[in-house]
Amino acid sequence: YQKGDDSEQADDEASGAEVMPPPDPIDLDTPNLDPLPRGIFPQCSENYIDAVAAETETPRELVAGIELGVIATANQRKAVIEIKPGYREPLSLFVMPAMDSGNRKSAVVNKVAGTVRNWQSEQVEAQKPLIVQARSFRETENARIAELRKRAAKAKGEELATLKGELVTLEMDLPEVPTPFQMIAGGDCTIEKMGQLMASNCESLSIINDEAAFLEILSGRYSAGIPNLELVLQAYSGSPHQVSRLGRESVMLHSPALTIAISPQPEFLRGLAVK
Repeated sequence: YQKGDDSEQADDEASGAEVMPPPDPIDLDTPNLDPLPRGIFPQCSENYIDAVAAETETPRELVAGIELGVIATANQRKAVIEIKPGYREPLSLFVMPAMDSGNRKSAVVNKVAGTVRNWQSEQVEAQKPLIVQARSFRETENARIAELRKRAAKAKGEELATLKGELVTLEMDLPEVPTPFQMIAGGDCTIEKMGQLMASNCESLSIINDEAAFLEILSGRYSAGIPNLELVLQAYSGSPHQVSRLGRESVMLHSPALTIAISPQPEFLRGLAVK
């Protein structure tokens, strides 16, 4: 299923054009799927896919699927594709090359996503001085606010009005403490945590993992078996979403972007049909 299928079909129906029926779903038990064609990627990517597949003794399809997820991670929220005037799609992707366990999926994911994860670690390390500085300044200002509030509790008249004004000014100027940069989350990331991470990281996030833990969360692991899909669906198409944060004001994500690149076991996918 590709992005844009629904909207393109609606356009065809509106124009009176013949609408082709959707293709039959791919049977997970089909023994002989067509191999991934060669020559569809830039040569550098083709070489990389072949090299990783050879080194790890895994199918090219697995390496290519995870690589597409990594490329989407680096590009989502930086650009959109305009298919035709007025019809745009974000560059986020949902990719799931399914394979049974014991096929060195972890080796592929760790190698292909390693560069992005290393870059993420470098950004976190570079942020540390800024976070420490902002946290220290905020604690100092909070101490000043607490002292002024004690004085205001006993003050009257003009002094009270002055202290109230100073309190408002100090509280409005309190610096936000930056959160550590994160563009890839673990497969066990909850939907609530995912929204918070997006709000703190330019509305962008990716789940890159060699197992299906994230699909278990989507299908209701922490929500009494009730699927929790709203943010995931809206982040696929870049639709606005409001994130509620415990103890803090809610945040509106204007154009969230989520990429998922995981390798679930086929048996797990079959079990999702009932959910």
